[in-house]
Amino acid sequence: MKRFTALSRAARALLLAAIPAATVAAAASGPFGFRVDQQNTDVLGGGARSISALGPIGQEFSPSLTSLTDVVLYTKDFAPHNGAGATLTVRIHERTIDGPVLGESDPVHLHDNFSGATHFRFQPISVLPTGVYVIEVLAQGDNWAAVSSMDHYGLGRTIVLGDPIANEDLIFMEGTRAGGDALPGAEEPAAAAQFQQASSIEETSWSRVKSLYR
Repeated sequence: MKRFTALSRAARALLLAAIPAATVAAAASGPFGFRVDQQNTDVLGGGARSISALGPIGQEFSPSLTSLTDVVLYTKDFAPHNGAGATLTVRIHERTIDGPVLGESDPVHLHDNFSGATHFRFQPISVLPTGVYVIEVLAQGDNWAAVSSMDHYGLGRTIVLGDPIANEDLIFMEGTRAGGDALPGAEEPAAAAQFQQASSIEETSWSRVKSLYR
C-alpha cells in the first residue's frame, strides 16, 4: 500500500497558481456569514500521506473563535483508476489526537481519481480561543491521502501515526457559520438553496475554495 508521496513539480505549479501564500486568518468573513478562522493553504514542499496506512493522522490548530462548524482538507485518491472511491469523516479532538472527541462530521463520499478540496460539516462545536485542538481525518474504502505542505502554520503540527511531526502541516481550513448556527432550515428554503450552492465544495479546486472563503 502506498504510504507517502511528494507532490510532483507539475502538481505544485498547478496548485500554486490557484493558492495565495499561507496565512493564519483573523476570522475572515465569507459568504452567508461563514468565517474562516485558522488555515494553511501553502503547498510548497508538500506531500501526500495515506490516511489508513499512517493513521491516526491529523492537524493541530488553535482557534481564535468560539465555535467550529466546518473543516476543509485537501485529499486525493492514492490508488486511482481502480474504480473504487472512499468515504471520509473528520473528528475534532481536544488537546491531542487521542483526546476527547468533541464532534464528528457528516461523512463525505468521494469518487475514484478524486483530488481536491474536501469539505466536512459539523453540528456546532464549542471551542476555546487559544486552546489546542486536533483535526483527525479517517477514511473507509480505497487508499486515500491527506495532502500536506512544509511548516507554514505556526499554531500547530501535523500528526502522523498518532505523533506530532516537525516541519509539516496539512493543507486545511477551519471555521464557523454565523454565530455557529446550523445551515438555513426549511423555513428559509431560498437561503438554504443559495448557501448549499455556494458551499458545495466537497469536490472542487482550492481556487474555488479561496473564491468562496476570502
